[in-house]
Amino acid sequence: MSDVIRESRRALFDLDHSQIDRTVKVLRRADRVFCVGNGGGYAHAMHFASDLRKIAHKQAFSFDNLTELTARVNDDGWEQAWYDWRGAYGHGDNDVTFLFSCGGRNDGVSRNLPDAQYGIVGLKGASSNRIVIPSTSTPVIEGCQSVIAHHIVEQLCA
Repeated sequence: MSDVIRESRRALFDLDHSQIDRTVKVLRRADRVFCVGNGGGYAHAMHFASDLRKIAHKQAFSFDNLTELTARVNDDGWEQAWYDWRGAYGHGDNDVTFLFSCGGRNDGVSRNLPDAQYGIVGLKGASSNRIVIPSTSTPVIEGCQSVIAHHIVEQLCA
């Protein structure tokens, strides 16, 4: 068995499942969910938003319009692009910004969206409201993010 599989199994087993339960409760109450991430997290954000809409019947968005994304980044920079994208939808007090990140503190998305309190992150992105995967390995974190996101959608439908 590969190290990635072995460590992924351990990480999923060692998760604080109460973090998942709290996240499900918050997402149930949220009016809308804005899903964000960079790299693999960007792909997870798009997939999660799609599943939230299609399966859980939740209003959810991801920054999946590449024309708009590149125009905003080109004109305003990464620092402003995410805020303006959310702002175009009239981000409200009962909306949740949900972050997918391995680091959680150092990438442009989480630095530029400090109110992304909720999400699925690796150890370096730990905060009280985020689901923390107990690993610093990118392949492990990204694999576990997919499993946990699918679990959340399943719980929202229960």
